[in-house]
Amino acid sequence: GMQSSGVTPYGSWTSTTPVGGAMQGKKTEAKNLPIIMTMHNCSYVATASTAFLEDYYAKLAKAIEVAKTGMAYLHVHAPCPTGWRFPSGMTTEVCRMQVRTNFIALWEYDPENGLRFTHSVDRPQPVADYLKMIGKYRHLSEEQIGHIQHTVDDKIAYLRKLTQVATERRPAGPRDIAVGKIAPL
Repeated sequence: GMQSSGVTPYGSWTSTTPVGGAMQGKKTEAKNLPIIMTMHNCSYVATASTAFLEDYYAKLAKAIEVAKTGMAYLHVHAPCPTGWRFPSGMTTEVCRMQVRTNFIALWEYDPENGLRFTHSVDRPQPVADYLKMIGKYRHLSEEQIGHIQHTVDDKIAYLRKLTQVATERRPAGPRDIAVGKIAPL
Protein backbone atom coordinates (compact mmCIF):
# COMPACT_ATOMS: atom_id res chain seq x y z
CA GLY A 1 0.00 0.00 0.00
CA MET A 2 1.01 3.49 0.84
CA GLN A 3 3.32 3.06 3.84
CA SER A 4 6.79 1.55 3.94
CA SER A 5 7.45 -1.76 5.67
CA GLY A 6 10.27 -4.26 5.81
CA VAL A 7 9.03 -5.90 2.61
CA THR A 8 8.69 -2.64 0.65
CA PRO A 9 11.14 -2.74 -2.29
CA TYR A 10 14.17 -0.46 -2.50
CA GLY A 11 13.49 2.90 -4.15
CA SER A 12 9.72 2.85 -3.59
CA TRP A 13 7.83 6.07 -2.99
CA THR A 14 5.49 5.68 -0.02
CA SER A 15 3.82 8.15 2.32
CA THR A 16 6.58 7.42 4.86
CA THR A 17 9.46 7.36 2.34
CA PRO A 18 8.58 10.33 0.12
CA VAL A 19 10.51 11.57 -2.88
CA GLY A 20 12.04 15.04 -2.99
CA GLY A 21 14.87 16.94 -1.42
CA ALA A 22 16.96 14.54 0.64
CA MET A 23 14.61 11.57 0.23
CA GLN A 24 14.53 9.48 -2.93
CA GLY A 25 12.21 6.70 -1.81
CA LYS A 26 13.01 3.73 0.41
CA LYS A 27 16.77 3.45 0.91
CA THR A 28 16.97 -0.16 2.11
CA GLU A 29 16.35 -3.49 0.43
CA ALA A 30 13.17 -5.46 1.00
CA LYS A 31 13.24 -8.46 3.30
CA ASN A 32 12.47 -11.69 1.48
CA LEU A 33 9.76 -12.83 3.88
CA PRO A 34 8.90 -16.08 2.06
CA ILE A 35 12.55 -17.24 2.29
CA ILE A 36 12.63 -16.17 5.93
CA MET A 37 9.52 -18.28 6.56
CA THR A 38 11.24 -21.38 5.16
CA MET A 39 13.73 -20.99 8.00
CA HIS A 40 10.94 -21.15 10.60
CA ASN A 41 9.98 -24.79 10.17
CA CYS A 42 6.97 -24.09 7.98
CA SER A 43 5.51 -27.19 6.41
CA TYR A 44 4.64 -25.22 3.27
CA VAL A 45 5.76 -21.84 1.90
CA ALA A 46 4.79 -20.39 -1.47
CA THR A 47 4.62 -17.18 -3.44
CA ALA A 48 1.65 -16.36 -5.65
CA SER A 49 0.41 -13.60 -7.92
CA THR A 50 -3.13 -12.50 -8.62
CA ALA A 51 -2.25 -12.59 -12.35
CA PHE A 52 -1.69 -16.37 -12.28
CA LEU A 53 -4.90 -17.57 -10.67
CA GLU A 54 -4.57 -21.32 -11.35
CA ASP A 55 -1.15 -21.29 -9.66
CA TYR A 56 -2.56 -19.21 -6.79
CA TYR A 57 -5.57 -21.49 -6.28
CA ALA A 58 -3.42 -24.64 -6.30
CA LYS A 59 -1.09 -23.13 -3.69
CA LEU A 60 -4.00 -21.92 -1.59
CA ALA A 61 -5.47 -25.43 -1.57
CA LYS A 62 -2.09 -26.88 -0.50
CA ALA A 63 -1.68 -24.24 2.20
CA ILE A 64 -5.15 -24.92 3.60
CA GLU A 65 -4.47 -28.67 3.69
CA VAL A 66 -1.02 -28.29 5.27
CA ALA A 67 -2.35 -25.82 7.85
CA LYS A 68 -4.48 -28.62 9.33
CA THR A 69 -1.33 -30.21 10.76
CA GLY A 70 1.47 -27.65 10.44
CA MET A 71 2.32 -24.09 9.60
CA ALA A 72 1.78 -22.81 6.07
CA TYR A 73 2.72 -19.42 4.64
CA LEU A 74 1.38 -18.11 1.34
CA HIS A 75 2.83 -14.77 0.17
CA VAL A 76 0.39 -13.30 -2.37
CA HIS A 77 1.58 -10.41 -4.53
CA ALA A 78 -1.36 -8.08 -5.14
CA PRO A 79 -0.60 -4.43 -5.93
CA CYS A 80 -2.39 -1.36 -4.59
CA PRO A 81 -3.25 0.86 -7.58
CA THR A 82 -3.77 3.93 -5.39
CA GLY A 83 -0.58 3.57 -3.35
CA TRP A 84 1.51 2.37 -6.28
CA ARG A 85 0.14 5.10 -8.55
CA PHE A 86 -1.16 3.28 -11.60
CA PRO A 87 -4.65 2.94 -13.15
CA SER A 88 -6.64 0.13 -11.53
CA GLY A 89 -7.46 -1.28 -14.97
CA MET A 90 -3.78 -2.20 -15.32
CA THR A 91 -3.66 -4.37 -12.19
CA THR A 92 -3.46 -7.74 -13.95
CA GLU A 93 -0.88 -6.48 -16.45
CA VAL A 94 1.22 -5.02 -13.62
CA CYS A 95 1.13 -8.40 -11.84
CA ARG A 96 2.08 -10.24 -15.04
CA MET A 97 4.97 -7.86 -15.65
CA GLN A 98 6.29 -8.44 -12.12
CA VAL A 99 6.66 -12.12 -13.02
CA ARG A 100 7.85 -11.59 -16.62
CA THR A 101 10.75 -9.47 -15.31
CA ASN A 102 11.51 -11.83 -12.38
CA PHE A 103 10.79 -8.96 -9.98
CA ILE A 104 8.48 -11.53 -8.42
CA ALA A 105 9.35 -15.22 -8.60
CA LEU A 106 6.64 -17.85 -8.25
CA TRP A 107 7.79 -20.87 -6.26
CA GLU A 108 6.83 -23.26 -3.49
CA TYR A 109 8.75 -25.02 -0.75
CA ASP A 110 8.15 -27.91 1.57
CA PRO A 111 10.75 -29.79 3.64
CA GLU A 112 10.25 -33.06 1.73
CA ASN A 113 10.65 -31.68 -1.80
CA GLY A 114 12.67 -28.52 -1.28
CA LEU A 115 12.12 -25.39 -3.34
CA ARG A 116 10.79 -25.46 -6.89
CA PHE A 117 9.63 -22.82 -9.34
CA THR A 118 5.98 -23.06 -10.36
CA HIS A 119 6.39 -20.52 -13.16
CA SER A 120 9.89 -20.16 -14.55
CA VAL A 121 10.94 -17.20 -16.69
CA ASP A 122 13.98 -18.22 -18.70
CA ARG A 123 14.33 -15.00 -20.72
CA PRO A 124 12.98 -12.25 -18.50
CA GLN A 125 12.17 -8.77 -19.70
CA PRO A 126 14.22 -5.96 -18.17
CA VAL A 127 13.01 -4.90 -14.72
CA ALA A 128 12.78 -1.34 -16.09
CA ASP A 129 9.75 -2.48 -18.15
CA TYR A 130 7.91 -3.16 -14.88
CA LEU A 131 9.25 -0.19 -12.92
CA LYS A 132 8.20 2.30 -15.60
CA MET A 133 4.58 1.13 -15.31
CA ILE A 134 4.39 2.12 -11.64
CA GLY A 135 4.20 5.68 -10.35
CA LYS A 136 5.95 4.88 -7.09
CA TYR A 137 9.12 4.25 -9.15
CA ARG A 138 8.93 7.20 -11.60
CA HIS A 139 11.64 9.11 -9.75
CA LEU A 140 14.29 6.39 -10.07
CA SER A 141 17.54 7.19 -11.85
CA GLU A 142 19.10 4.81 -14.37
CA GLU A 143 21.66 3.94 -11.69
CA GLN A 144 18.90 3.00 -9.22
CA ILE A 145 17.10 0.95 -11.88
CA GLY A 146 20.39 -0.84 -12.59
CA HIS A 147 20.77 -1.54 -8.87
CA ILE A 148 17.27 -3.04 -8.77
CA GLN A 149 18.00 -5.16 -11.88
CA HIS A 150 21.17 -6.47 -10.23
CA THR A 151 19.26 -7.27 -7.02
CA VAL A 152 16.57 -9.14 -8.98
CA ASP A 153 19.20 -11.11 -10.92
CA ASP A 154 20.95 -12.05 -7.66
CA LYS A 155 17.65 -13.14 -6.07
CA ILE A 156 16.79 -15.39 -9.02
CA ALA A 157 20.30 -16.89 -9.06
CA TYR A 158 19.95 -17.63 -5.34
CA LEU A 159 16.55 -19.29 -5.82
CA ARG A 160 17.94 -21.36 -8.72
CA LYS A 161 20.74 -22.59 -6.46
CA LEU A 162 18.13 -23.69 -3.94
CA THR A 163 16.21 -25.59 -6.62
CA GLN A 164 19.43 -27.28 -7.81
CA VAL A 165 20.24 -28.44 -4.30
CA ALA A 166 16.77 -29.94 -4.02
CA THR A 167 16.95 -31.58 -7.45
CA GLU A 168 20.50 -32.92 -7.34
CA ARG A 169 20.85 -34.30 -3.85
CA ARG A 170 17.87 -34.24 -1.59
CA PRO A 171 15.07 -32.02 -0.47
CA ALA A 172 16.73 -28.82 0.64
CA GLY A 173 16.08 -25.20 1.23
CA PRO A 174 17.50 -22.09 2.76
CA ARG A 175 18.61 -24.04 5.82
CA ASP A 176 21.54 -25.22 3.67
CA ILE A 177 23.02 -21.75 4.07
CA ALA A 178 23.55 -22.43 7.76
CA VAL A 179 25.75 -25.43 7.01
CA GLY A 180 27.68 -23.68 4.23
CA LYS A 181 26.32 -25.56 1.21
CA ILE A 182 25.00 -22.38 -0.38
CA ALA A 183 26.57 -18.94 -0.10
CA PRO A 184 24.12 -16.33 1.22
CA LEU A 185 23.36 -13.24 -0.83
